[in-house]
Amino acid sequence: MKITNEVVLFYQVAEEKETAIRAVLDKLGIKGRRVAQEDFGKPIGAMAGLRVQAVEEPGEALPGEMLVLNGLTSRRLNQLLAALRGDGTSVALKAAVTEQN
Repeated sequence: MKITNEVVLFYQVAEEKETAIRAVLDKLGIKGRRVAQEDFGKPIGAMAGLRVQAVEEPGEALPGEMLVLNGLTSRRLNQLLAALRGDGTSVALKAAVTEQN
C-alpha cells in the first residue's frame, strides 16, 4: 500500500455528515481527522501532520463547517469531490493546504 500524507481535516462538521464523508474517504484511502475547537488556534499544517513552527493564537469558532484538504493532487481532489457529490454529501467551505499557504 502506498503511504501518503493525504488527510482531510474536519472543522465543525456534524457527526452524521462526518460519518458519511469518512465512508467516502475510506473508499479512496484518505485519512480524516476531526479538529476540536480548542485546537482552532493551532497552525493548520500542524493539524495536518506537517512540520511547522508551533505558533498558536487564540482560535475562534468558524461561521460554519469546513474541510481542509492536505496532500491531494489535482486528480485526487477531483476524485474526492466527485465522490462526495455522488454520495449527496456537501460541505460549503473547503480549503486546500498548498506550498504557498
